Amino acid sequence: MISIFYRWLKIADFGLAKVVSDGLTYTLCGTPDYLAPEIILSKGHGKPCDYWALGILIYELCVGEVPFYSDDPMEVYQLILRNEITFPSKMPKHNKSIIGKMCVQNSQKRLGCTKSGFGGVKKHGWFSGFHWQALIDRNSNDIDIPIKPKVTSSTDVRNFDQEAVSEESSAKKCKWNPEGF
Repeated sequence: MISIFYRWLKIADFGLAKVVSDGLTYTLCGTPDYLAPEIILSKGHGKPCDYWALGILIYELCVGEVPFYSDDPMEVYQLILRNEITFPSKMPKHNKSIIGKMCVQNSQKRLGCTKSGFGGVKKHGWFSGFHWQALIDRNSNDIDIPIKPKVTSSTDVRNFDQEAVSEESSAKKCKWNPEGF
């Protein structure tokens, strides 16, 4: 049986976290693929950049890759600033809608940042049928989980790309033998 820890997953990276009251911060930090335009442009950023990142995460969950990708972080920044998201033709309308509304260049016009606040996010069609109160109450009996992977233990990785979780091969022994050491 999966422990309650796994059933109430939270996504967080506190490596570079800091408390920001109602103001803005100017720190450039984060995974380049998820950075909002205002972070890249050093305009100051706050909560709206989290809605941008959520839009990017939803895209990645639906498509399997981020919408703005390059091996070069500077090129990723240019792609983000151009903001030309390409959606797969068969992507459902609600998916395109929530991503498009969260990944708006103007941070004050993003879904979650307008007058309706987070209520606008909760009312979006992408979340239709989601039982928000059950989440708040942590009542898993009232939440229908669409994909229920088979997991036998906390170390069961069969649902992951096996190439990504395979054991690393051991490094070859160095043949160089410095004299005098």
